[in-house]
Amino acid sequence: MLGVFSFLFFLVIPSLDAWSKARTLSQAMKTARSVTLVEFERSTSGRTEVIFQRVAATPVQMDALRAAISAWYAPIPRWQMMCYGPHHRVEVMQADGSTLQFEICFHCGNFRFGGKDYLGLQTLPASWKEPLARFFTEAGMAPQDNYTARARAHPDYQRYKEDEGEADAAAEAFVKEESEKEKAK
Repeated sequence: MLGVFSFLFFLVIPSLDAWSKARTLSQAMKTARSVTLVEFERSTSGRTEVIFQRVAATPVQMDALRAAISAWYAPIPRWQMMCYGPHHRVEVMQADGSTLQFEICFHCGNFRFGGKDYLGLQTLPASWKEPLARFFTEAGMAPQDNYTARARAHPDYQRYKEDEGEADAAAEAFVKEESEKEKAK
C-alpha cells in the first residue's frame, strides 16, 4: 500500500499538470491549420516584438516537439524564478481560427501556455528544459544569453525602441504623479 501511495504522491500527482499541458499542445498540433516556431525579443511594455525568426514547423519538427515534452516524470516545481523574458514561442493556429501559444524563457526556466489570454506563469519541468532547448537549437533558434544586442541590429529596432520609450515615459509620468500625491498628503 505504501508503494502505491508513494507512486501517486511522488510521480503521478506532481506530473499531472505537465501531462495536461503536453497533451493539450500535442492535441492542438494534430488538428492545427499551422504550427509556427518563433524566436523574438519583446519590449518591456509587451506591445512590440522584434521577430528574429518565424518558421512553419514541419511534421518532423512537430513530432520532435511532442517528444521534447512527453517525459513520463515531469513534475512542475512550485517555485519560480521571476525574470520571465521569453524568447521562444510555438504558435498553433487551430482549425477554428484561434491560436494556442506556448512561450518559453530559457533564462529563468518558466513558461506560459494559453491562447488569447495567457494562463499563469509556470516553471518548466526539469525533464522538458534540455529537450526543448535542443529542439529549438535544431530548428536554428538556439537559446542565447543576450537578445538585446540582436534586437539592436534588427531592422525593426527603431519601432521597438520607440515602444520602449513610450513605456518608459508612461512609467516616469506614473511615478511623478504618485510622488506628487504623496507630497500633497
